[in-house]
Amino acid sequence: MRPTLAPAVLASTLIDLAPRTRADLNGLASRLVDLGYSREPLVEEPGQFSVRGGILDVFPAAGRAPVRAEFFGDEIESLRLFDPGNQRSVMSVPRVTVRPGRELVLGAERGARAVSRIRQELNLDHLRGDVRAEWEDDLARLGAGSSFPGVEYYAAYLEPSLPTLFEHLPKGALVIDFEPERQLAEVAELERGTTGLSRAEAAAPGLPPSLRPPLAGAQRPSDADRWTSKGP
Repeated sequence: MRPTLAPAVLASTLIDLAPRTRADLNGLASRLVDLGYSREPLVEEPGQFSVRGGILDVFPAAGRAPVRAEFFGDEIESLRLFDPGNQRSVMSVPRVTVRPGRELVLGAERGARAVSRIRQELNLDHLRGDVRAEWEDDLARLGAGSSFPGVEYYAAYLEPSLPTLFEHLPKGALVIDFEPERQLAEVAELERGTTGLSRAEAAAPGLPPSLRPPLAGAQRPSDADRWTSKGP
């Protein structure tokens, strides 16, 4: 089962934009990169942002349209939705909340902690030379808080608790699952397949033998009984 953001991490990473509020434009750009947004010349799709002079364009990952924040100094002067097709403003809005663009939050501090965990838990010495060089490149980028293809592979070290959807449900919430046995079986099968592949790669040697895969265990849905109720 794929992990997601911990509730506390999600709450701490929300960015609220509103006219007449103060914000550092460069700081916002850095935070958006940490939240998984890509900086582009033009914003056309969810998960993108751009900075031009005193203007920040961002397409929230959960939004239906991108938003344009115009700054005067360090204050947001106006906030408007715009058409990504022609880049023209459409209408003013009173507030926009920008949520993480993916189910991983990076940043130099979190990345450095993840690298520290990896070096403490894994032995890279036995890896083939070319594979070890790739790992060292990944760890350098991870430690700097940078995004790169395959960064999701390190989810278990960025968020060791491997939180799932169940952690976001309030106590007493009711979830009706009409096929719990089938879904639990699919989760278990995915876990077995991933574990088997990791062991085969470690024997190559293409992976460290103690690598934790980016999966929440098959027992996690069963552990969530205090939130859930099985259907008939």
